[in-house]
Amino acid sequence: VQLGLNGSLALSSGYPYNHEGTIRLNYHVNNINWFFSANTEYQDRPGGGDIFQRFSSPDTSYVYDQGRDTRRTELDGRFRFGSEIYLPADQILTATTYIRLEDGDSRADVVYRDYTPGMELLQRSTREDREAAGENDYDFRLEYENVFGDDHRLTADANFEFGIENESSNLLQTIEAGEGVPLHQR
Repeated sequence: VQLGLNGSLALSSGYPYNHEGTIRLNYHVNNINWFFSANTEYQDRPGGGDIFQRFSSPDTSYVYDQGRDTRRTELDGRFRFGSEIYLPADQILTATTYIRLEDGDSRADVVYRDYTPGMELLQRSTREDREAAGENDYDFRLEYENVFGDDHRLTADANFEFGIENESSNLLQTIEAGEGVPLHQR
């Protein structure tokens, strides 16, 4: 059994806005091995797109376009810490705590435009959707292992976990041009 301190650090980055850092530490002294790890990640993902649609038939004709601009951000942290206790007679008791914390936001702005077949604007409306979400997970674990003989092993595992999740959304649609009644062709 090696005694002492060891660890590692890892950093990464990407485009667009994808950053992550991880640290791992391990300290072994006497008959106890302490361990800790932490990971944090930040992401900011922009997106969007456009749709144009023209439909003509003898009884129905319309022209419609839509522009969408989105952005999703997320901050995530994961932490794990605990110890392995080496007991006499090839016995190991391990206690571990794992915590995951997540917070995120999502934004979508959508502009709808409805036209006559001659491309005169009938209506322009904007829909703003704002979402916020968070999640926290907790896990507590206790493990026991006893090795006896050349090929026998006794293990016991107790685990307690729970999580909390929150999510909210706010949707606002505004008619900026045209009649006050939204068209229902989407």
